Amino acid sequence: MGFAVNYKNADNSIIPEGYYEVVVLSAFEDAKKNSASVFINMPLVVRNDVEQPEKNKRIFFSIYKKAEPTANDAAHGGYPANQIDKLSKAAGLSNGKQYDSLEQWLEDMEHKPLRVKVFHDEYKGATYAKVEIFAKNNDGVTPTKFPDVKHAYKTEDAAGAKTSAPAGFTAAAEINDDDIPF
Repeated sequence: MGFAVNYKNADNSIIPEGYYEVVVLSAFEDAKKNSASVFINMPLVVRNDVEQPEKNKRIFFSIYKKAEPTANDAAHGGYPANQIDKLSKAAGLSNGKQYDSLEQWLEDMEHKPLRVKVFHDEYKGATYAKVEIFAKNNDGVTPTKFPDVKHAYKTEDAAGAKTSAPAGFTAAAEINDDDIPF
């Protein structure tokens, strides 16, 4: 087995502030450990089919369920209706499309392209990259400028997250006891 050292893999810095063309890697409901905070977890990946910095880096994006949702928010699973609708519009989902459940909408959002504005936020002494969904210029989350998506997804790891397989890597075939001659 051979490999080459790649310093790009050693960089664990947060993505710089700015605008990025991304695809929604996945979308699902999640909860914080040791907390009652329920949220939509929507990891984004910087597209590698668009000439831009930070290709294949992830941006973790969350929408938190409202403690006191309005009737409209409740119809959106308890999440802020304006955020769900803003994302739907930016992703190009049909206006007026009816969803029977939040899960249907989450499935519809997967692999949709978006253009997002990333900013840095400090919390408890650490700096995090966040998506500014409602920016002052209404340019926080917008439709992609490159609708012909040719992003090359990476292989999935055991946790379901997309990761990059090393060059020359081939997944082992599944072998059961009946396949072994001894």
